[in-house]
Amino acid sequence: MHIQRLEINASGCDYVVGDVHGNFELLEHLLKKVNFNMDKDRLISVGDLVDRGPQSERVVEYLDQPWFFATKGNHEELLTSALAKEPGIQDLWMRVGGRWANDVEIDFLKSLGKRFETLPYVIEIDTLNGLVGVVHADVPFEVSWSQLVAELEKKKPDAKLLKSLIWSRERHNKLNMKLQYPGSVKTKPVDDVHRVYVGHNIVNEARSMDNVVFLDTGAFCNGILTMANLDTEEFIQAHFDELL
Repeated sequence: MHIQRLEINASGCDYVVGDVHGNFELLEHLLKKVNFNMDKDRLISVGDLVDRGPQSERVVEYLDQPWFFATKGNHEELLTSALAKEPGIQDLWMRVGGRWANDVEIDFLKSLGKRFETLPYVIEIDTLNGLVGVVHADVPFEVSWSQLVAELEKKKPDAKLLKSLIWSRERHNKLNMKLQYPGSVKTKPVDDVHRVYVGHNIVNEARSMDNVVFLDTGAFCNGILTMANLDTEEFIQAHFDELL
């Protein structure tokens, strides 16, 4: 499955959360802040649920929940690629946060890898404000949302496009240029969609560029996890020092 679609949530709220990276205690604190209702509300993750943080193995608790949805991040792909013994991936994965895997059973990792393989690259949500998209890293500038969806509906989508969805830093680099040198670069929104929420690239606070919203505020390094309410479009944060 390359794309997952969610119908409008008529009875509760939908939230999109940035890169968790194993910080599930911080995520639980964030959900308490909004009085998250597991019977009505839904939580959508931009991916990178594991690695770098202290509780990566707890990801299965969330994958089991009917109210939880997640796109595939590059760290989910690293785990599955390492299990497939792709050249050079094991060492890379260990360097960027995968060492927690050394402390769990291989059968657990294999089971988790199979679940990660089924995660979509894109989640599309109907909301009160219009169509909202969630991807891990970016949508290429030259691709509209409708073009992206059409490609993902193919039996074998373009491999370069799939890689961009979970690895790209192009739009984030242009965001940094705009912040440092206003007027220095031209950008454009993703056409045919109200908002696109992304993670992967760390920002010091949730930021928007055109209709793309960057949500990764560095839970693993800055101790800040950010979530967006898709109805009100407000941001909610949890800070690590609030747990002390």
